[in-house]
Amino acid sequence: MEQLLTIFEAVYLLIEPFFDPKNSWNGQPQEHLCFRTLRENYPDLSGEQIVVLISEVRRKYTTLRLQRQSLGG
Repeated sequence: MEQLLTIFEAVYLLIEPFFDPKNSWNGQPQEHLCFRTLRENYPDLSGEQIVVLISEVRRKYTTLRLQRQSLGG
C-alpha cells in the first residue's frame, strides 16, 4: 500500500485528463484508458492495485471538481 501512496500524485497527473468531461469522446468518458495507461507506465503493479489507484483518482478528481463548482469556478 505504501508504494501506491508514493506514486499516487504522479498517477493522478497521468490519468486525470481521462476524467475531464471536456476530453470525452463522442460524449463518453475515457476512463477505460486509465487501466491501459497505468499498465504501460507501471508494469509492476497488479491489476488490483491499478483498480485501487483508478478508484482513488476518480474520487479525488470528483471531490476537487465539486469544490471548484461550489466556489463558482
